[in-house]
Amino acid sequence: MEGGEGMTMNLKQYAASRGIKAGTVKRWATEGMPVHRIASAVRVVESEADDWVEHRYPNTIARHRTSMVYIARDPYSKRIKIGYSTDVPRRMAEIAANTGGAELLCSFAGDARLERLLHERFASARVDGEWFEPVPELLEFARCAA
Repeated sequence: MEGGEGMTMNLKQYAASRGIKAGTVKRWATEGMPVHRIASAVRVVESEADDWVEHRYPNTIARHRTSMVYIARDPYSKRIKIGYSTDVPRRMAEIAANTGGAELLCSFAGDARLERLLHERFASARVDGEWFEPVPELLEFARCAA
């Protein structure tokens, strides 16, 4: 927080927190989105940027969108996916379309950093990328987090 104005972040962080491409946010900055230049850094105040985007491009971002970490299971292979999204139902539909099905075991507030920590914690069960074998420790974690 700076001066009670709200949380500040760079353009890339703002884009990631809103699920928007960084190039889009850079373009918005040239179109008049309020930015604060500090030395060579360009930063935005979340609330100011959100207000500008909502006025200029209604329904582009969801207010107070929360990043969620999710743990899902492929009902056929029984493998487990650990991921994060700001729209878990949409993400589950995407996974189901790619794998033939998806079962959400749990989801909770979290971001890419927490997802990465969980990937590290369960690294010994990793099959490929974000997919893991359904080892008892991982299934128990999903049950407790639910």
